[in-house]
Amino acid sequence: MEFDYPDFIAALSSRVNTSLPGMDAHGKMAPLHRKSVKDYLSEVKTYRTAAVLALIFPDNETRLPRIILMERAGGGDVHAHQISFPGGKQEPDEELAYTALRETFEELGIPLSGC
Repeated sequence: MEFDYPDFIAALSSRVNTSLPGMDAHGKMAPLHRKSVKDYLSEVKTYRTAAVLALIFPDNETRLPRIILMERAGGGDVHAHQISFPGGKQEPDEELAYTALRETFEELGIPLSGC
């Protein structure tokens, strides 16, 4: 059975353009030691706007979809060693889509023109 990319892209595009789960998803994925997401976010005084890129591509042999994830670097950062999409902080006067592409290039070396 061959994977139907046009149907996949249409379904994905439709889903992205609807309401997303936001707080509920954060609550389900938060570490057990963390307070409820609502309580945690009420304590946070500043937020960073950021973007990630979900790069989906066909496997060369199976033609099934693959997605690129990365492991964050170690160290004292709160996100050390986490598995993530490439992405990061939005710069001033930068569109979020560009942020995701720029960060993907910086983190993985995938050129902006290739996306």
